[in-house]
Amino acid sequence: VATFKPKDWQICVNLAHTIAVITDPHESARMISWLVDLMHRRTQQSKEIPHLFVFLDDLLNLLGVAAVDDRLAQLASLGRGAGIHLIIGTQRLGEKGAAGSLVTGNVPARLVFGTADAQDAALFTGRGGSGAERLGLYPGDALLVTDGGTQRLAVGYIKDAHLQTLPQQLDVRRPWLERAVSASHSEVTHTGIPTGTRLQGSNSVLSPTTGPSTIPLMAARGGFAFNGTSEAPPRHPGTQPIKLPDKAPDAEARAYLRRLYEEIGSKNKVLLLAWGGVINESGKTPKSKRWLDEALNEG
Repeated sequence: VATFKPKDWQICVNLAHTIAVITDPHESARMISWLVDLMHRRTQQSKEIPHLFVFLDDLLNLLGVAAVDDRLAQLASLGRGAGIHLIIGTQRLGEKGAAGSLVTGNVPARLVFGTADAQDAALFTGRGGSGAERLGLYPGDALLVTDGGTQRLAVGYIKDAHLQTLPQQLDVRRPWLERAVSASHSEVTHTGIPTGTRLQGSNSVLSPTTGPSTIPLMAARGGFAFNGTSEAPPRHPGTQPIKLPDKAPDAEARAYLRRLYEEIGSKNKVLLLAWGGVINESGKTPKSKRWLDEALNEG
């Protein structure tokens, strides 16, 4: 999920089948490069592999802040054969949309909601006379556009309360941010999912030899930088960054905050890694600073 509105995807941060929700455009670019490498490795394997679903919300803004056109085009063209699927959202098309035509040109299906006029309807559906400009008579009113034609339908609405009933996890791994990955990819299984990633709740952990049949990868992108720069904070071996919920941390979360601070040595970076994109873009508020100080004093 690539979006400048991380709060829209906050509910997905701790879902058990979410590898990571990314809220920085530069990290999104790293993730996409990692996926391209993974795609090439997978095409050389004959083993059954889990599917990865990459949600990129607001494609136009992503293309505007990160040079990922060519890599996204590769994923759109070849990713399906490697079990990597793109789900792309955009509200407008223009010059950057044309730059991303290599991406959208390889999208076999489009879900189009109401447009301002017939011209926009033709632009988004890729065909004239679709009638998308007349959509919006009821919630979820949309057109499904495929090679076989168009079909009008109503999409379902999933409330946050429904998502909260799904299996949850706190462990988040970001292999695209690892400082160095050995040639043998010792930290990554043949599926491309890091060994030790918890799935389907706390009792299911991916091992180097087994894996689930379907694992959606959620990648969100926001408009802020780490520590006032465009670079991500340095990665440290050991503690893996996870997003904490917007509430006072429990004993386990406080221990995690202490470990993270010992490795990084910067309160601002700890706040960013722990609550960035959850509370606000930087993760720094009076209450989160108080939570961190309490955790450090406790140690």
